[in-house]
Amino acid sequence: MQKSKIYLKQGFTLIEVLVVLVILGFIVAMAAQVFMKDDDQKRFDETRLRMAEIKKTILGSSGSYTNGQRQFAGYAADMGGLPNLVDENGVADPNGQPKGLWTRDFNADGDTIDFVDIPDSVIWGYRAISRTWMGWRGPYIEVPPLRTGEVPGQEKLNDGWGNPFRFTIGGGDITIESYGADNINDVGGETGYDVDIEITIREAEYMAPLAGRVKLPSVLPGYTSPVTVSLYVPLNGVETLLNPTPDAISGDQFDADQYFRFETGAVGTGLYNGNIPVGLRSIFISDSTPVPNTKTAQRIITIEPTGNWLGDIEIQ
Repeated sequence: MQKSKIYLKQGFTLIEVLVVLVILGFIVAMAAQVFMKDDDQKRFDETRLRMAEIKKTILGSSGSYTNGQRQFAGYAADMGGLPNLVDENGVADPNGQPKGLWTRDFNADGDTIDFVDIPDSVIWGYRAISRTWMGWRGPYIEVPPLRTGEVPGQEKLNDGWGNPFRFTIGGGDITIESYGADNINDVGGETGYDVDIEITIREAEYMAPLAGRVKLPSVLPGYTSPVTVSLYVPLNGVETLLNPTPDAISGDQFDADQYFRFETGAVGTGLYNGNIPVGLRSIFISDSTPVPNTKTAQRIITIEPTGNWLGDIEIQ
């Protein structure tokens, strides 16, 4: 008669189990760190892309030409400057959002008659006096989605972490800033993805000087004095005549060589003290009135974000 054998299975000891758990925990922690870093990198990249998109909506895309004229299709060229910053109620606020990039009705009350809203009168269209197109032709950017708890009118442009961008305007520049992954303004010592991210759009990128010279014949038949240089630009979308009085080309009101200049910081006679917005602009050489008439030489010019020299403009 054979005796039966009994086999005993040896289990894991407590120490072995603990070792396995420690290893698994280490692997999970490492995987989580890798995932978080990858996620933060994606959010960082998304933030930079969104900043670039906002910049493009303000400045417009470059390089497009029609009939030899460079085309601009950004807010600054259409409206003549930067979008106003407003708060959630549509009230001007230096720490607000540039709602004009996606809406004309800043407080979402169904009309555009409030003080800071963009009115119907400055919608993109042909202006008869300057004979150019100007005005608001947005939305320039996709309407930001509402976050949980928000109501129409409270939309904000957000960074890759879902936090609102901070916008500040000063000296003609606008800065777009994200506080990074921790959404805390840097006070020093931040590292990695907690560091603030910002870009600045300089005034020189959307405003530029313009200069030229009026070439007068020895006799001006039919012209009355003074002869003026007039330039029409959008001011918050409104067709605006830049002050023609300093640009008169007669007597002591203008340089002897009949040069004119529109440039920030310009001093002296015949000089307009300010740059002008980029885009297609209309300049007139006329007699005593700046309004176009039969004795007016007009030129449609393209103002680019560099120095703009027109050369001689001749009156026949």
